Amino acid sequence: MTDIESTSLETELQALVQRHLDRLVRANIGMLDESEISKKFTRLAIVSDFAIDTLCQQPDSWSQLEASDIPALEFSDDDNQWPQQLRRWRRWQSTRIIWRDLHEFDNVEASLSTISEVADIALQESVRAISELFVKRYGQVKNAIGEAQAFVVFGLGKLGGRELNFSSDVDLVYAYPQQGESDGARSLDSEAYFTRLGQRLAQLMGDITGDGFSHRVDLRLRPYGNSGRLALSFSAMEHYFQTEGRDWERYAWVKARPVAGDIEAGEQCLESLRPFVYRRYLDYTALDGLREMKAMIAAEVEKRELADHLKLGPGGIREIEFLVQALQLIHGGREPGLRQRSLLNAMEALVEAGHLAGSTAEKLKDAYLFLRRVENRVQMLRDEQTHSLPQDALTRYRIARGLNYVDAVELENALQRHRDF
Repeated sequence: MTDIESTSLETELQALVQRHLDRLVRANIGMLDESEISKKFTRLAIVSDFAIDTLCQQPDSWSQLEASDIPALEFSDDDNQWPQQLRRWRRWQSTRIIWRDLHEFDNVEASLSTISEVADIALQESVRAISELFVKRYGQVKNAIGEAQAFVVFGLGKLGGRELNFSSDVDLVYAYPQQGESDGARSLDSEAYFTRLGQRLAQLMGDITGDGFSHRVDLRLRPYGNSGRLALSFSAMEHYFQTEGRDWERYAWVKARPVAGDIEAGEQCLESLRPFVYRRYLDYTALDGLREMKAMIAAEVEKRELADHLKLGPGGIREIEFLVQALQLIHGGREPGLRQRSLLNAMEALVEAGHLAGSTAEKLKDAYLFLRRVENRVQMLRDEQTHSLPQDALTRYRIARGLNYVDAVELENALQRHRDF
């Protein structure tokens, strides 16, 4: 980048920052005249249009930006108000996460954990509210001997590992313990009941309204994918994985965690699925499925020219995940200590077990956290589900400056060093 180009981008950036600060002043954000506060908001204006928009919409909350605790999510009695209440709550928690990341109150691991906790709370409170509504409408689902049956939501992928990225969708699978029917005046069998409950949950979380969305919900990882039933009994899930489960599903369920509904029952269900995920022998056949998955991703990356993709591109996040989870699947059946949901915890366990050199793991960890931080910053800009550095020169410059690099070239060089390793 030439000096002239750099000067031009800096001029554009300062003009954008001033426009954002003017908006905050008009929204009556307090104490902007104090130099230290003004400096912090200037950095925020560089990093996130989304955060500035949220502060202008909810100006009375600005003083809570540095709070470490996540406030309760409270739904009113009027279910028509739930979408707005959920979305405004999630927007504010996300803005607080940006602020704490930007000003180094939290490191990358803490940010990923908090993002996941926000999703957990949103799911748990939404399931609780919808379940109470359904009990009033349809009664309580009970099995053949009169035992109450509860809804279970499993989180897969990064949600399961408590390492969700800033603007990720959430991979969910719905289940319930046993067949039965509800005992209300408008009785439903268990599958219909929990299917409707799951549909309502996905709409509450993911539908785009005037207040945006809370979390995009992806249900495609359930048994049989899009053609499968939305909610399955535990026995039906176990039968599916015993008879038709595929290698890529083993990979998907390594991180599975019950995130809402009956957590205890969900853990019991996962225990019954453990033999499908982790075989009792040294399982080198797991590599075949992973190789196929990686080859398909590589072909898609090349086809769509996604070399800059932080997640799927060469040396990206997915390659680190493949390495760690391949070793987990190979050895985890005989070594329970490797059955970790968190990638970094799994990496540490692999080192302790002698399957990964400590020096290699340390460099992989550095690369992983660097890539995840850049990925989060790309998404924090406008709360968009993107995994690539932006092509627009000014936007790329903003990302670099927000990460304390002189310009985009310096950021790209640092990124390439990690990806090369």
